[in-house]
Amino acid sequence: MLHRLAEVQGGSRGHVLFYVSGRQSLSLHAYIPSFLARNRLIAALADVTVVVEAGARSGALNTAHHAAQLGRPVFAVPGAFASSASVGCHRLIAQGRAQIVVHPADPVAAARPDVTDGRAGAADTPLLSGREDPEVLRVLDALGRRALPESEIARRSGMSVADVTDALALAQLQGLVVVGNGGWARA
Repeated sequence: MLHRLAEVQGGSRGHVLFYVSGRQSLSLHAYIPSFLARNRLIAALADVTVVVEAGARSGALNTAHHAAQLGRPVFAVPGAFASSASVGCHRLIAQGRAQIVVHPADPVAAARPDVTDGRAGAADTPLLSGREDPEVLRVLDALGRRALPESEIARRSGMSVADVTDALALAQLQGLVVVGNGGWARA
């Protein structure tokens, strides 16, 4: 059941914000044909903006820009390096315009710093999903005692260089591997 929470009128145009009962989610129904105006409203209503996927030119980047201008925290979830849907997220992180999401609680902590969920030190603990990811496990198994270049890891693991690069990035985010002059090694 939808409950109307707020309506913002702008002449003959307006936005209606809906709360989906039981799902803890907000949905924005726009009466105006402008996605840019909708993005400004979303940025203004949110305590934190999390960009999950964004192409090189996308509405998600526009929303992140408006949120940053309003002083709201902006986070981005890194994706596959070869994916065009991840380009915007990677650019936000690389340019320092967004913080990287390493743990799902990171954006929550930014929105509600006064709330603790009892996970002391959990941000320093590697995520279990990387240790369970079969590609990450294959890459970790392929690593030897000394640092190796990606091409050698790909050869040893039987994976493509692109898949190895993605798995290494995930493993690096979780503190399982480090990169140095000679290539990649276990942390």
